[in-house]
Amino acid sequence: MIRVPAKLASTLRKWKEIAVCSDLECKYSRALVQRFSHGGGSIQIMGKRYCFPNCFDRALFRKLQQLPAQRDAVSARAHRVPLGLLMLSRGEVDAGQLQKALQAQRQSGSGYIGEWLLKLGFAHEHQIASALAAQWSCPILRAFPQHPQFSPVPFPLLEAFGMAPAYYIERTKTMYVAFAGRIEYRALLCIEEALQCHAIPCMTSTSALAGALNRMREISVRTDHYFESVRSFEEIARITSSYADTLGAENVQLTACGGFVWCRVEAGANAASLLFSRIGAEGTGLAIPVHHTAPPLRALSASAGR
Repeated sequence: MIRVPAKLASTLRKWKEIAVCSDLECKYSRALVQRFSHGGGSIQIMGKRYCFPNCFDRALFRKLQQLPAQRDAVSARAHRVPLGLLMLSRGEVDAGQLQKALQAQRQSGSGYIGEWLLKLGFAHEHQIASALAAQWSCPILRAFPQHPQFSPVPFPLLEAFGMAPAYYIERTKTMYVAFAGRIEYRALLCIEEALQCHAIPCMTSTSALAGALNRMREISVRTDHYFESVRSFEEIARITSSYADTLGAENVQLTACGGFVWCRVEAGANAASLLFSRIGAEGTGLAIPVHHTAPPLRALSASAGR
C-alpha cells in the first residue's frame, strides 16, 4: 500500500475542497483551471463552498430569501414564579409593600411590578436583578468589565434587544450576554449562528446594562457597518459580495432576527459584520417590530420590572 505523506494529503484535501462547488448549477466545479481563469477562487457560505463570484452571488441571494422573516419569540416559562411573590418569599419586600406596588401598577395601567417596587423605594435595582436571575434561572452579573471592549455583535442589535456582551472565553468559544429583564433567546440564537459560539444569558441591573451600552455605542461608531432601509435581498447580496471581494473573505455567516439581517464576512483573523434593517419597504421582506423601535433606556427601564 502506498502511503501518502501527511503534508501532501492535507494539501490534496484543501485543493479538493476548493475544487468542489455546492451550487448544482455550477459550470466550473469539474474544471478547476477553467473556473480560476473565469474569476478565481471560492468562498464559503455557512460552511458550504461556492465559486466566486457567480455561484456565490446566486447562493447568497437564495439563502437570504430562505432566512426567517421573524424568529418566533421564545415564550416565557409557564412555571416561573411571579417576581413580586419571589421577592416576598426572599424577604426583600413585605406584603404591604407588594400590595402598594400592585395597586400603583393597576392605577397606572403600565409598567412591571419590579419597576414599581423600584419607584416606590421598596427595593433597589440589585435586588430586582438578583430576583430576575433566580426567576430566569441564570447567573447574576454584578458589574461589567471597567474598560469597554469591542463587541463582535453589531450595536443596533444589542440596543434593540436590550442586551450587552459581558465576557467571551476564547478557549470554549463561549459568550456571556447580559440582560436587565426578559431574556431574548431568539437574539442569543442569532449570536450563536453568526459567531459560531455558545451564547449564555445572565442578568444584570438596568443601570449597569445602560452604562455598558453607552460605552459600546462610542466604539460602534467606528466599527459598525449598519445599513438602514435597504430595498431588497438583491441589494443585501450585492453589498455583502462587495465586502467579501474586498476583504478576500473565506466564509460568510447569515442570520436574521427581529427585522434585522446580519451578514458576517470572515477573512482569517479579520471580519466585518454587516447589519441590515427595514427590508421590504415594498412589502417583500422583513419589518422591525414596533416594540424594538422604542428608545433603548426606556425599554430597559420597563423590562426591569418583569
